[in-house]
Amino acid sequence: MNQKEKQGMKETDVQGAGSLRSTEVYALPVAERYDALITKEDRAKNIDYFLGNVCAGTGKDLDVLDLGAGTGRLSCIVAPHVRSITALDASEGMLKRAEAKLAGTGLQHVRVQVADLREWLPLEDQSVDLVMAGWSICYLASESNPQHEHHLRQLMQEIQRVLRPQGKVMILETLGTGHAQPEAPDFLANYMRALEEEYHLTKTILDTSFAFDSVQQAALLCREFFGDALGDLIERENSPIVPSWTGIWFGELSSKE
Repeated sequence: MNQKEKQGMKETDVQGAGSLRSTEVYALPVAERYDALITKEDRAKNIDYFLGNVCAGTGKDLDVLDLGAGTGRLSCIVAPHVRSITALDASEGMLKRAEAKLAGTGLQHVRVQVADLREWLPLEDQSVDLVMAGWSICYLASESNPQHEHHLRQLMQEIQRVLRPQGKVMILETLGTGHAQPEAPDFLANYMRALEEEYHLTKTILDTSFAFDSVQQAALLCREFFGDALGDLIERENSPIVPSWTGIWFGELSSKE
């Protein structure tokens, strides 16, 4: 019996979470609570559309690396369009959930591996066509990290090493949740600027607003992952729709000499 069955919950309860008491939600493993949150983001499916366009016309010939794959959100979107996926994350629990979800896509060539993005990537030189990184490099590149410049430079060098000629990079980061307009967090501003000015990636801003099942669900999950201020705001505005913005930096990776 799995943990949800022990708690008397169905899968739909976890994904919906609107009817669950806070004690029940917090009893779930972090990976399941995280999934309950992200399945409510991007109600217009703008990320799906962007990724679909990136993969279009390749004839399923892409070998993809997903850095900081988490529970497999991006990997599952591109799985129907690619030849193989390697999913790396520091969390074994997240990767177990990603592996289970990817098994449901029918993609035959899937590899998941625990890896620290501050270290060398466990891939051969020139072995992938597309490197994706969703909401993960920010933890290395945040100015709250005293070695952020070193870690970003090293990771970008590693990405360049594993990419094949003409390979592409796609980096997704938050531009704010709960804000009426997109705005880069102060502690990520220099990192995001470097993606454009030093590494010459092109930025696209997407509306990825959340559509929760209820105000209760919105406040509960956003409070846990984004803090009490957003949870309080949701309760005051009494809306299950929470604005969210995502920046996508895409292109062939290059850097100044």
